[in-house]
Amino acid sequence: MHISRNFSLIALMVLALGLTACREAIPATETPRPAFPTITPTPLSPTLTPAPSATVPPTATAKPTATPPMDLARLYPTPTPRAGTPTPTPKTVNGTPRVWWADQMVKQPDGTYTAPEAVLQEIRDTVTEFNDLRTSRGAQNWKARAQWFLGGFGIWAERFFIGDMRKLALEAPSPQLHIIVTGTAQAQDVRAFTADGLTAYVLVDFRSVVWAVYSSSDWALIDPARRSTVDSQLWRVRFDMVDGRWKYEELVTTPKR
Repeated sequence: MHISRNFSLIALMVLALGLTACREAIPATETPRPAFPTITPTPLSPTLTPAPSATVPPTATAKPTATPPMDLARLYPTPTPRAGTPTPTPKTVNGTPRVWWADQMVKQPDGTYTAPEAVLQEIRDTVTEFNDLRTSRGAQNWKARAQWFLGGFGIWAERFFIGDMRKLALEAPSPQLHIIVTGTAQAQDVRAFTADGLTAYVLVDFRSVVWAVYSSSDWALIDPARRSTVDSQLWRVRFDMVDGRWKYEELVTTPKR
């Protein structure tokens, strides 16, 4: 009986020591938290896409957001006839369309013809108009101008090229895009018309031009200041009876420096 009482006292002392050890192992300021219940996630509707985490950086393969298409017709409306310049509307003679200056062509000693000054100026203005589209003076605008020009090239090809040259421009675009950042490209000489006044040759001067060159695939800037490698370009131009505009028909030669 005495032994049984001692054994009970020893058991109580061991239990008390165990509880004291447990209190020391658990900080006094921390209250044990109950276990969270298991939550089953609700699947998203097929029409919803989870938003990306703000803390997860984009991967290297992420593609940039596509730029919304621009209203090119609004940004570059059809030009109106210039004051003082006769409207080059063809007239019909014996059932055949005929331009107004066909009766005013003057034969030259080399057998070609020249047209009235108003017609020469129309061709010069066409050259200036086309090159102004791909000109940008502020470095911060070069890339935007290049993208805008390429985005509207279907319109420019229709407006400034004719025949096989238009087809080539649309079907085989250059992998590089050149934007004029210094100087101007302008018509230096217009001559050698045909007798009907529908075809001529124009020499375009590029000697003062400096280009910014971009890759049209990823818009990387290849060269910010590439000087023109040619002094000029000799183009054959043709008057388009359909919309009454002079257009590039063939690049004849590009004399190098």
